[in-house]
Amino acid sequence: MDKTPRSGVINFQCDASKEHDFAAHGENPRGHYIMSLTSKHACVQKPPPPSPTTHKPPPPSPTASPTTAGHHHQSKDNPISLGTILDICALMVLMTYLVGGAAFMRFRKGAEGKDMMPNADFWLMLPGLIKDGGKLIIGKVRGLRGSQPGYESI
Repeated sequence: MDKTPRSGVINFQCDASKEHDFAAHGENPRGHYIMSLTSKHACVQKPPPPSPTTHKPPPPSPTASPTTAGHHHQSKDNPISLGTILDICALMVLMTYLVGGAAFMRFRKGAEGKDMMPNADFWLMLPGLIKDGGKLIIGKVRGLRGSQPGYESI
């Protein structure tokens, strides 16, 4: 089986007189294909005017902002928000950590099963550490842990 990576480019060309005309222009360089599609469907069209019976939403008030309205509006230029991008990046880092760590543990350390989880001891202790930290903070806020029993203040 040929393992040459392959890619392709399709150029869309507008011609209002053609339904569709597809042409393959060859392979240049090897594994890169160049094609064109000429069609009336490739033409940029203006949207039809709204019908008189179509209900239009009222324009936004000049004082309303996305935060006061409780909704996040995305611009047409950037359809995904910064939060979405950060979520995707965090998910990719997590997946890389888990898959890469498991592969490292398997092939470098010879681990199998649950032992393939990277830093398993830390992840198993983490819930207890979070609980202890929460108790410490709540105790400090409530003033219950002002001094340790058994010690005299200086």
